[in-house]
Amino acid sequence: MNLKFIVNEYVLIWYLLFQQSISNELNDYKQKLWSNLKNEYTAFQKEKHVILEDPKNYIPNDDTIYDMVKEFDDYQKILRETEQFKVEIVRVWDKYKKKINDNLFKILKFDISNYNVLLVNPRLNVIDISSDKENKIHTLVYGKQIYDDSIKIVLEMIHMIVRKEFKYFDKENNEIVEAILELAILHELGTRITNKSCYLFGDSKNSLIKRQIYPYFLMYLGIDRDDLFSYMRRDGIVFDASQYTNEVQLRRVNLKDFISFCINNKKIILKLDKLGVK
Repeated sequence: MNLKFIVNEYVLIWYLLFQQSISNELNDYKQKLWSNLKNEYTAFQKEKHVILEDPKNYIPNDDTIYDMVKEFDDYQKILRETEQFKVEIVRVWDKYKKKINDNLFKILKFDISNYNVLLVNPRLNVIDISSDKENKIHTLVYGKQIYDDSIKIVLEMIHMIVRKEFKYFDKENNEIVEAILELAILHELGTRITNKSCYLFGDSKNSLIKRQIYPYFLMYLGIDRDDLFSYMRRDGIVFDASQYTNEVQLRRVNLKDFISFCINNKKIILKLDKLGVK
């Protein structure tokens, strides 16, 4: 997988107009635009899918709204912040991309298509994965503040991209899919990249189901029984290995097949009280 990071002004302006305002001044300016240019404002809102499909070659039918936003007093400051955000993200990606790709393939056991990451101002607090029926638009829109570790931002991007690749699973089993993707990307990939366990992070509402699936996830990763305790100690998740059948075939499948296995066997896997996971 390769991520190409892009700052596109049409994309930036669309999100400035249609996300929550990042300042009172911008909010007032948007209200002014809406009062004076309702038709143009509405028309531009409908352009989102067209812009994201091919932002590099996007040409609006009417530049009025676009030009007006560029005249906003703080627009150039917002654009500079976005460019600085890109510099930091590219720096982190270039530093870790080989290690990420090597480990991502070992965890997923298949390749992920290249993606364009359209960066917008981090104050917008945006994560928006483009959706299309054929799964042909490989684009992520991202703009979030970096508070501590930039690598967490990159891992979150990868998590969102991998989620898009698995969107075909039915909604009935969404909790299982979400839990496994967190185990795979936010936890296992994160642990391998940062060299410290990331298994205590992620969505707390998925913590129980992740613990239930965790023993099978280790089987999927190909961890031998003799090494299970060192992983439990690393990740802070303890279970009684004697309660589990060693599903050796799991080490030969990819993550899609592993998810199918967990869905097909969920009545057994999700019985925490009988499996002794703590």
